[in-house]
Amino acid sequence: FMWRHAACSLRAVQQGRVHTMLTANVSHLHPLHLLHNALQLLHFGSILRSALGCERLLTLLATSSVASSAASLLWHALAERPSEASVGASGVACALVAANAALFPDTLVHFYGIEMPAAHQLLVFVALDLAAQAGGERPVDGAAHAGGAACGWLLARRWRGLPWWRWLRA
Repeated sequence: FMWRHAACSLRAVQQGRVHTMLTANVSHLHPLHLLHNALQLLHFGSILRSALGCERLLTLLATSSVASSAASLLWHALAERPSEASVGASGVACALVAANAALFPDTLVHFYGIEMPAAHQLLVFVALDLAAQAGGERPVDGAAHAGGAACGWLLARRWRGLPWWRWLRA
């Protein structure tokens, strides 16, 4: 049931299961993956709810779910892997990290015990994703992460009234 209705793949969408673009973001294969994403959502969700309000946070969560799934689908289509599926909320977690960095680039955050500006945390996230893509044992959907992060960044900049091309400074 999970593979049919909660794993997003090009083949699933082509067969009419478009809902997997949302449901894949709430399903996880490994408990540690779920825990990591839940911690990111808990931490940044409360910060962004205070900054953006409930409606915009909900918009960010839903839009980044679709954006991360769409980026994953595009990547798998280009790589000609229509059956490869994506699950997990990491794209949404990346959207929250990116939105936080866009709104509060100089605010210090703790990332795995290291204190750094929020804008640097986003860069570290990207670097870790690239490293995981290169040599990880478990497949990491870097396209979904990038799609989610881009969505979070762009929405936060738009809501703040800032141009997207002014990358790190308000």
